[in-house]
Amino acid sequence: MKLSVFALVTLLLLPGISRAEATDEPSGWANTFFTTMVETGHPEAARLLKQSYGGNAGPARVEKAAKQLLAAAKAYGTALGYERVGRRRIGKSVTLLTYIVKYEKFFIFWQLDFYRPEKQWILANFKFFDDPSQIPHL
Repeated sequence: MKLSVFALVTLLLLPGISRAEATDEPSGWANTFFTTMVETGHPEAARLLKQSYGGNAGPARVEKAAKQLLAAAKAYGTALGYERVGRRRIGKSVTLLTYIVKYEKFFIFWQLDFYRPEKQWILANFKFFDDPSQIPHL
C-alpha cells in the first residue's frame, strides 16, 4: 500500500551546507545515517537529519522530512536493515546512490545525490519513497 506522504520528498541543499560528514566517499555519510536508523531507531535518525541539515537548507523542509521518517516507522514497523542497490558516477563530481531500507511490513527507497564542487562531497539532493518506478538510475 502506498503512502501519499512518501510519494516524493526532496531536499535541495545549498553547496557547502552539508559536507557528507567530511568523508572521502559519499557512502560514508549514507552508512552512518542508515546504521543510526536501524540500530537506534527513527527518532535518532530524524534528530541526525535535523542536526545535519538544519541551517540554510530550509528548516521547514527538514522538519517535514523528519516527521515523514517517523511516520514510516509507524506504518511499516521496525527498520530491519538496509542495503545499497545502486551506484552511478557521473564524471568525477557526481555520485548517485540508491538504498533500500527494509522494514517488517514493507520497504522504502532512498535516493542520495552527492556533488563534489572542489575537495569535499556535499549531499546536494535526497528523496525517499515507496514506489520503485520512481527510481531513475537503477
